[in-house]
Amino acid sequence: MFSQKNKKQRAISMLFLAFILVFTSVNISTSIAIGESVEVWVTTPDQQKLLEQDSDIQFSSDTSAADIHVDENIEYQEMDGFGAAVSGSSAYLLHEKLDSTQRELILNDLFGEGGISLSFVRQTMGASDFNRSSYTYNDLPDGETDPNLEQFSIEKDKENIIPVLQEIQSVNPELKILGTPWSAPAWMKESGTLNGGTLSPDHYQVYADYFVKYIEAYENEGLPIYAITVQNEPHHETNSYPSMYMSAEQQIEFIKNYLGPTFESQFIETDIIAWDHNWNEFEYPIQVLNDEEVRPYVAGSAFHCYAGTPESQTAVHNAYPDKGIWFTECSGGEWATEFGGNLKWNMENIVIGATRNWAKSVLLWNLALDENFGPTNGGCSDCRGVITVDSRSGEVIKNVEYYVLGHISKFVQPGAKRIESNANNEMLNVAFKNPDGSKVLLAMNNTEEERDFKVRWGEQSFIYSLPAGAVATFVWSGEQIGDSGEFEINPFEQMEAENFSDMNGVQTESANDAGGGLVVGHTDDGDYLVFNNVNFENGAESVDIRVATEAEGGKIEFRLGSVTGELISSVDVPNTGGWQSWITNTAIVSNVAGVHDLYVVFKNENGGIGNFNWFKFNKTTPEENKLSAFERIEAENYDVLYGTQTESANDAGGGLNIGHTDDGDYIGFKNVDFEKGAVNVEARVATDSDGGTFEFRLDSTDGPLISTLEVTKTGGWQSWVTKSADVSNVEGIHDLFIVFKSNTGGIGNFNWFKFNETIPEETKWSAFEKIEAENYHTQYGVQTENTSDNGGGLNVGHTDNGDYIGFKNVDFEKGAVGVDVRAATDSEGGTLEFRLDSLTGTLIGTVDITNTGGWQSWVTETTEVSNVTGIHDLYVVFQNGSGGIGNINWIKFFDTTEVLKNELEQLRTENKTAFELAEAIINYVKLDEGSPREVNTLLQDVFLAGVTDHETVIHIGNIADHIERDLNRMLQDLNKENKKSFNQDQYVKLVEKELQKLLKKS
Repeated sequence: MFSQKNKKQRAISMLFLAFILVFTSVNISTSIAIGESVEVWVTTPDQQKLLEQDSDIQFSSDTSAADIHVDENIEYQEMDGFGAAVSGSSAYLLHEKLDSTQRELILNDLFGEGGISLSFVRQTMGASDFNRSSYTYNDLPDGETDPNLEQFSIEKDKENIIPVLQEIQSVNPELKILGTPWSAPAWMKESGTLNGGTLSPDHYQVYADYFVKYIEAYENEGLPIYAITVQNEPHHETNSYPSMYMSAEQQIEFIKNYLGPTFESQFIETDIIAWDHNWNEFEYPIQVLNDEEVRPYVAGSAFHCYAGTPESQTAVHNAYPDKGIWFTECSGGEWATEFGGNLKWNMENIVIGATRNWAKSVLLWNLALDENFGPTNGGCSDCRGVITVDSRSGEVIKNVEYYVLGHISKFVQPGAKRIESNANNEMLNVAFKNPDGSKVLLAMNNTEEERDFKVRWGEQSFIYSLPAGAVATFVWSGEQIGDSGEFEINPFEQMEAENFSDMNGVQTESANDAGGGLVVGHTDDGDYLVFNNVNFENGAESVDIRVATEAEGGKIEFRLGSVTGELISSVDVPNTGGWQSWITNTAIVSNVAGVHDLYVVFKNENGGIGNFNWFKFNKTTPEENKLSAFERIEAENYDVLYGTQTESANDAGGGLNIGHTDDGDYIGFKNVDFEKGAVNVEARVATDSDGGTFEFRLDSTDGPLISTLEVTKTGGWQSWVTKSADVSNVEGIHDLFIVFKSNTGGIGNFNWFKFNETIPEETKWSAFEKIEAENYHTQYGVQTENTSDNGGGLNVGHTDNGDYIGFKNVDFEKGAVGVDVRAATDSEGGTLEFRLDSLTGTLIGTVDITNTGGWQSWVTETTEVSNVTGIHDLYVVFQNGSGGIGNINWIKFFDTTEVLKNELEQLRTENKTAFELAEAIINYVKLDEGSPREVNTLLQDVFLAGVTDHETVIHIGNIADHIERDLNRMLQDLNKENKKSFNQDQYVKLVEKELQKLLKKS
């Protein structure tokens, strides 16, 4: 027995021990959270890793900035699950083409905890385009009706679909099922057919009852229906497979007065989901939800991937934040078979894109298809399933979609909440917190190279490295300590206007601009957007904005800290010709560096300004960052501009061009390096106006004028030609301004420009290699254009009498004997004169050009040249007294060596005798046009072509050596004092004899 005193002492001791334990446990818990272990699962685009577990990594204490900031204290939508559709085709393959063992293995792989834990499936209410036949649950002979649904039956589903769903449910008892009809029974439709048509208003109530019977029938099979969508793809009807058109007004009427009240009266708890079609028509679900009587019946809206972008889901969420968003269909197929590309697209748009834009689910289309992409029922003939089941062998192949889903479904549990993680265009990501408290981060390297990146969670971080295009899922437990800091926005990447942190007065809507997505619209005077924590680093010098308006426009102001904060830039917004007629405008930025909250303020006292898609700041250019004047500079890559706009270019290479160029407009380029000087400039232009001039000036719009380029009508705003002009008095590094001048109005469109450098005297061009005509160093009168000749590129055209092109420092070495010219013309042609050192210099040859049958019908013309050796400037002068001559692609001179090689080729094809060629070889060496060694090389080049037999190769080499030996002896005889004893015929016969041997061997 204990005494009272002992009891009291014991109680005090126990309290003290409890205090120590609690205090210690708190410290233990805290210490565990620091250095939390992180599981890592990786898939690489080269398939070297496929949802493969990597070594665990650990968090460490850190409160500095990171690439990805995860904050579990900020929560978004609750997740329902991930999966695909158990279409009729999928169920048939799983149930009839796999035995029970095979089926058990793959269903556990797909839905089991040891696999990828899919938890949500879509089930087609009746047939879709992936069934072996078309049917609904109430099919009748033509002319009959069944208003009481007495013949309603799900017997066809009991063949394959229901047994497969029941097996899946046995693997994952928490399975959710989404039911979706492709068509109402034909007798309920105005068309009287399953394929296409609309629901008859006379049958709205019976169709609502049809949904109830479906839900109850599946419930009786032990398969509760979590939700239904009212109609699959209501804006797509086809006569190829079961489908039904349903406008927003029809869907509103059906839900409001029939389906919703019927569910309510029958105590059906299955959710009703609107739309179930593509992202690009997100106005449809908003219109449905706008109806106050419909809204209480509708849980939200569903989306497919085949048009638009996932940001549209956010527009619907912003309109009705209390309503859910489900992503319910996307299919891959033979139109895109590259694993890495499919991995990237699906992650960016579906797994990450859809969930970051409020989706509660990610469902792909067919769970399984066969080796022929079927069975099909009149729809897609090359769609790909999540898995492929070989209908002959039962072999199962896991496609890229398996790993796409697995990276999220294996780790994110139903009931998880998406949590805060910052958007990062280089390291795409999304994060979740599971009901058990574990965290999941999915990240993809969206760059072209392997990247290290840092993830911060509270006051901890880890660093990991991912190859380009690779995906990783990170999983960890513990509680977040402290906040995760704030991610800094990079203003030097394109910033989508709709991704604001806060706003006042504006609305978002669909963009009909490149890239799709959303834009900010309904911008009135004083409205604004806010972007928090924008890091301008060491400064910005300009800003580009993408705008469209049918109003008079206004200004967009960029301010720091508040709507009345320091003004760093003001960009004009002119009338662009339409609310979706997009242009890019630019303005100079001043007095900004470091991290700021950025306010974008819309100004126009007279009303609306316009639509705003994106903006992008351009960094202050360090002096050491130079732009070469001698590489092509795209006009749209300006650093600063005034008055011009960009638009799509229909020129070679596509991209953008500068347009809307009026008198006094300009574009500017920082730090252009002219090195030791430029001799001329080429510019790619197009205009349907009278044109004007481009002034090239240094360091300011009124700085030293180095060139003036005339622009005349080219035949159309997208009829592109290359103009050139001389350049003077420039070297070193300068800011370059191109100023547009015209007394009559608009000048034209401008795609690119390129300077040609002053050529040092010591730089030579070989006359015996192909010289592209467009690579001239000087020219007069000609233009360049796209060529359809072999090799593509450009040709010189618009050649008139007296025009010319010039090439500096062309090396003719020991002499040329001829020239080949690649030409095409639809005119009577003319003459090309080849002159040395000036337009009137020594004439070395002329080539006649005659009609070839078309301006792009190319032929090679050849002529002899004479009196040319050594290095010269070469001028090609076009002559024709009556008009245009034609197009020139390239020129190439040839010497006696090449003539000899051609004659050797002729010998091999029996177009020349061995005796004739032996004479030519003797004269070639005797006149010092080539050496015996060079003859040996030529012989082997010609006679060994295509020879693979080792013995023949040796014989041909020996014969060539013999000819070289005879030629060396001939040269020794020629060098003797008594040259009268030299017998040329003797050596001709020796060489002829060896050539005859060559012919036999080859």
